[in-house]
Amino acid sequence: MNFKKLNVVCFYISILILVSAYPVNAQMNDQSNEFPQPDIEHVLHSQNIEQTYTIYIYLPDNYHTSEIEYQAFYVLDGDASLDELAVQEITKINNKSIVIGIGYGEEASVRRPSRLRDLTPKPIAELNGTGGGKKFHFFLKNSLIPFVQNKYRVNLKKSTLIGHSLSGYFVLYSLFSEPNLFDNYISISPSIAIDDLKIERNTYKNESYETMKLFLAAGGGENRERMLIPFKEFRAELKTRTYEGLVYKYLIIDNMDHFSVVRPALSEGLKWILNENRARAK
Repeated sequence: MNFKKLNVVCFYISILILVSAYPVNAQMNDQSNEFPQPDIEHVLHSQNIEQTYTIYIYLPDNYHTSEIEYQAFYVLDGDASLDELAVQEITKINNKSIVIGIGYGEEASVRRPSRLRDLTPKPIAELNGTGGGKKFHFFLKNSLIPFVQNKYRVNLKKSTLIGHSLSGYFVLYSLFSEPNLFDNYISISPSIAIDDLKIERNTYKNESYETMKLFLAAGGGENRERMLIPFKEFRAELKTRTYEGLVYKYLIIDNMDHFSVVRPALSEGLKWILNENRARAK
């Protein structure tokens, strides 16, 4: 293995361990708000993956007294509190939505191999157990989303996929490999260093011609070589061609590292998506 490839693999190992072992809210010590708890937890089993998933459902406070169809936010890394942060930020915007946290219901050390498998669509050299992302994407499309749509009143035209770090990379994979599975995408500090999704970007085809929104964000204080440069290069490549139906916003938040950037990035991304939807509805 050459030095460059070794450097990328070592970087990925460090990020995978950190994010799976360290809740994203751990860097938010200045926030005194008590984290919300899910209203309902479901267990869904995938025979294709041989994995059982814990699905955390957060309902708006007026859900049982209304007949509204709500926007649905599907949040990866639910075990690391990314879903709880999303609920808090959506509440601040005074929006009524359903948040679906996708997790494993296990301790970090136990779920780490499953997370590594599910969020990497292609095998990573020297990292065993990677490359199960296509099966996980199939699970989202054919099991989780139909389950949620059948059980809860969700607006079929207003769904968002959210991820951070490795799951932020998976968000981009989902967007470019199968446009329109979701209507909006929020990718925070995506781990693009391992793969720039060139194949998926080059074969991108929006057959429905529906408009999708992508919010991309990273922290200005993140590792320059391993995160910021690949992030900026990815954005530059997006500008070289037109992706039918795709509108995106790109943001680097100063003085934020890989973890502290999560909350402000979520806030900005959700405001952009929700305010856009609100303006369009008027």
